[in-house]
Amino acid sequence: RELAELPLLSQGDRDRPEIRHAMKVVQAWTQGNYIRFNKLYSQAPNSGKQVMNLFRRVICESVYPKLLKPYRPTPIPVDYIKDVLFPFNAEYKQFPTGEDMWEDFVKTKQFVFVPGSSQDLDTKKCLANFSKVQEEQSHNPGFS
Repeated sequence: RELAELPLLSQGDRDRPEIRHAMKVVQAWTQGNYIRFNKLYSQAPNSGKQVMNLFRRVICESVYPKLLKPYRPTPIPVDYIKDVLFPFNAEYKQFPTGEDMWEDFVKTKQFVFVPGSSQDLDTKKCLANFSKVQEEQSHNPGFS
């Protein structure tokens, strides 16, 4: 409901840097533009990064299968997933909680690597695991 009210703000409110930033974040989120979301994260004014951290897990959950599907059944480097979801380069000024969030993300995804590789994910099996975990979570809301 609050997101729907953003466009109803007065012009004076819309001119405030934090409001302009929030509107760009909402636009990136609704468009599913995770790369733009990351760039906006690095530019967040005031305590914006802390607020955006609340949404990063939800966004990662929705982006992860979208990253895998185009490559199925071809293997994909795990570093690609990490770089897209949790970039650690100078362009994004390094996410302060990114490494911890990455570790938590890896634990919940049950990555399956190509036999004989510790770097390439088996996209087909990873998608199957993701679907299984999502189904378990929908049947057991306390599951994390």
